Amino acid sequence: MRKAIVFLAVSGLIGLACGQPAVEWERTYLATDCSGFRDVRATRDGGFIAVGHACVRPDSARAAWLVKLNDLGDTLWTRMYRPAERSHGITVAEVRTGGFVIAVEGQDDTTLSAAFLIRTDADGDTLWVRRYTYGGVEYVGSVIPTSDGGFLLCGCTEDLGAGPFDAWAVKTDANGDTLWNRAFRFAVDDYTLASSVSEMDDGYILAGSLYRSMSADWQCFLAVLDHQGDTLWVRHYGSWADESLVDAKIHPNGGYALAVSVSHYDPEQPSGGTILRIAENGDSLWSAAVYGGGTWFNELRVLPDGGYAVSGYIPSGQGGQSYSFLRRLDCLGDSLWEMGFTAPYTGRGAFLALDRSNDGGFILSGNAMRDTLYGGAWALKTESDPLVTRGPAVSSPHRFTLLQNDPNPFNPRTEITFELTVSADVLLHVFDLLGREVAVLHEGMATAGEHRVSFDGTGLPSGIYVCRLEVDGRTESHKMVLLR
Repeated sequence: MRKAIVFLAVSGLIGLACGQPAVEWERTYLATDCSGFRDVRATRDGGFIAVGHACVRPDSARAAWLVKLNDLGDTLWTRMYRPAERSHGITVAEVRTGGFVIAVEGQDDTTLSAAFLIRTDADGDTLWVRRYTYGGVEYVGSVIPTSDGGFLLCGCTEDLGAGPFDAWAVKTDANGDTLWNRAFRFAVDDYTLASSVSEMDDGYILAGSLYRSMSADWQCFLAVLDHQGDTLWVRHYGSWADESLVDAKIHPNGGYALAVSVSHYDPEQPSGGTILRIAENGDSLWSAAVYGGGTWFNELRVLPDGGYAVSGYIPSGQGGQSYSFLRRLDCLGDSLWEMGFTAPYTGRGAFLALDRSNDGGFILSGNAMRDTLYGGAWALKTESDPLVTRGPAVSSPHRFTLLQNDPNPFNPRTEITFELTVSADVLLHVFDLLGREVAVLHEGMATAGEHRVSFDGTGLPSGIYVCRLEVDGRTESHKMVLLR
């Protein structure tokens, strides 16, 4: 079994080897001599479902390829689907009533691309296939089952190759019949590309990228739609500096989280990744640059403790090896641990998808090149994340300890705990990011032992605040997020 390569000093990374999980298993899969995974999801039975492509003989056209795995990565069954001559499985989701829905991008004997949904039973046998169109050329971003039993497909559409791309979303019923079919252009004369969709109680979020053709720059967008597909609001993020959205998720504590890849044509400005935390009204709360060094993100997961897991890769140069990574972040985007992996066979390949397994670990899938022409599918499962859900304590050699506030993020109250080994004169204050004091929680003597203090953020705007504990002239601080 291939060992995980922990990045300790790639692109300036240090100190990230604390608490990462071990690799539980790693497998490669071949349907034909040209196979690969594009997406993977954990399933309710403890196993996994992966989708991608496989070459079909004798004409070497491609079929969408669905693979069911057990919890150890063993193949239970495989299926191929070919709604078009060249069909690529883009994403898959398990359906509450049983079985799966697959979003497929297909082409026939023309260069025009079409979007398909394939509904299967629990064994992968086809229940129905539907084709969806708007402008004549369609590309698939994502699909989700919706709470009404139907599905929501997103991507982008072009008017028969004659105009800019528009973001595109189709809502269907449980049988795949269209309820509404909408295109969106969120910037005049620019390309609007949707790559991610999620459901909320009162509608949906649609997220993706805007491309400005005149300057060849990218920016991100986040739009909130009602259940009929009407736009309630849309916000843009980034500075038109080649910032493209990779993934967007609804945060369990309210608001949204975006994973963004930032690329530069200037080789002296390496590519990197950024996590954006967005409030419910679309305001940006904070951003965290994960690192540069040619990094590309591909998927984001929001974890039960409010933190994040993000996967991505660093492309190879001059035919050399490429590296895939899995990084764990806390609720403020600070790195907790990272694992890096080299693809099997030739060392060239990448993980393209990430999900959280039922046991608290992670599943990754993608492609691995076997030679210069052909590749195989690649999947890896980690053991459960060893980090506890509560924020770690910050230990000090100076006779006091400040714990992370709980809950964090909070609205509007949170509890702050500090411990003293001896009685001491204590100052516990809260500041905003401009350094302005917003609260004095304790000022004076405190006895040895544990102390708990409540902070009420009523009347304060959403944002990041700093709790600072000062004991005998020495300080410890934590960032806290007020999220309304």
